[in-house]
Amino acid sequence: MHRQKINDVNIEIGRKIFELRTSVNKTQAEVAENIGVSPQHISNYENGKCGIKYSRVVQIEAFLQKSISRGLSEDQTSYVAPDYEMKDVQADIESLLAKIKKRSRR
Repeated sequence: MHRQKINDVNIEIGRKIFELRTSVNKTQAEVAENIGVSPQHISNYENGKCGIKYSRVVQIEAFLQKSISRGLSEDQTSYVAPDYEMKDVQADIESLLAKIKKRSRR
């Protein structure tokens, strides 16, 4: 049941991306180039074949100058993938601490 809900949300977000992209006469290639992914990745988003990270939603919204999340319920937006998993946050913190330690030795 939960997986079906995620799939439904991916499809809804993808539909919104498609509608907004075409409303401003942008191609998948133009959006892809602007946010640093392949046109195939944009196609996968639009067809609901994969989830989308929040940072990508923000990048697409900025490029299109339109809101993807407007009109989505709070429940639906909760299924947008977070940008970091906890292990990524820990790795980032460790990396920053190492840089600070290295700089303090100078």
